[in-house]
Amino acid sequence: VLGPGSSLSLGGALTNTGTIDMQTSMSIGSTLAGGSLANNGNVILEAGVPSSITGTYAQGTGGELTTNLESPTDFGSVNVGGAATLSGTLVVNTNFTPDPTTSITVMTTGGLGTQFGAEDYHGYASWTTTYPANNVVLTFKSLAVAPSLSTIVADPLAVPADGTTAS
Repeated sequence: VLGPGSSLSLGGALTNTGTIDMQTSMSIGSTLAGGSLANNGNVILEAGVPSSITGTYAQGTGGELTTNLESPTDFGSVNVGGAATLSGTLVVNTNFTPDPTTSITVMTTGGLGTQFGAEDYHGYASWTTTYPANNVVLTFKSLAVAPSLSTIVADPLAVPADGTTAS
């Protein structure tokens, strides 16, 4: 966990196979300074001001970049000073109901030549991911369909397939 205002200096290369949670506040982000980050785990971008990776960022096919969206002005994002090579999955957790004009830049880079292999949307909306001018931008696509109450309420009279009952 990199708390708000934290900075971790990378003298060379760091390969992530676990979780790096880049926490922020409304006034200060967290920073991975210098070197290069190879993400084969999960990097979480918490809502607030942008976090920074001053070197390069490479995401492997098994890697995930997770962004938490709280509102159109309060969302997880990262500025990558060097080049970014993307693969793996972009995970988007939407915790608000966006309007049809909502567009959010979740990553800016010094150079971008590839795209995420997949997107995984959770919460209130799905998005269209585009890659204009070395950035990763989410544009509102549609509201998520929440399950109706009848689809999530268990039948109290149902008997398990093995015929057992609770006593």
